[in-house]
Amino acid sequence: MSQDLADDVLVFDAGDDFGRAAAATTNCNGATAHKLGLKVAAYFVLGLPGETREDMEMSIKYSRELAKVGVDEVNFGLFIPLPGTPLREPSKHKIKDLDWLDLLTVGDVAKAVSFKYEVGSKELDWVRKKAYMSFLLTRIIYHPVQFASTIFNVLRDIEKTKTERVLKTIYARYKKDTKMA
Repeated sequence: MSQDLADDVLVFDAGDDFGRAAAATTNCNGATAHKLGLKVAAYFVLGLPGETREDMEMSIKYSRELAKVGVDEVNFGLFIPLPGTPLREPSKHKIKDLDWLDLLTVGDVAKAVSFKYEVGSKELDWVRKKAYMSFLLTRIIYHPVQFASTIFNVLRDIEKTKTERVLKTIYARYKKDTKMA
């Protein structure tokens, strides 16, 4: 995420800036949390009004940095212009054509709804899938034992993280589809 987008969307206390927030996150490698048995997660929102393709690429790159330092999982949520929020107004052009039932599946990795002119729903869907794959591949390279544990949990039908739940869902769909074929 660029500093311009952060200034438009995020609210920082006086004296905080995006660089400090990024440094604080990457300098905390999760070792203390892991020693306590905690999982470390990072959450991103894609498709914000004013967000450019370059901003989304910066978020993906940042997630890879987090994977390198030991973050266990990420979530790439999609922007939803909820009533009463300041970011609803810039999205009004898309809301009038929206079937709000589509948003019930917005947490489903197989569905994306974009509220931007610049980036359509199909492209946003691709960016989100690319973001997850990029994070997971980086995690495999830098933390193969932890990633193997995630795969082992999925195969044993155990969910210790949201990532494991998503992977279980994908795996179940795959098994169902291959049985039907």
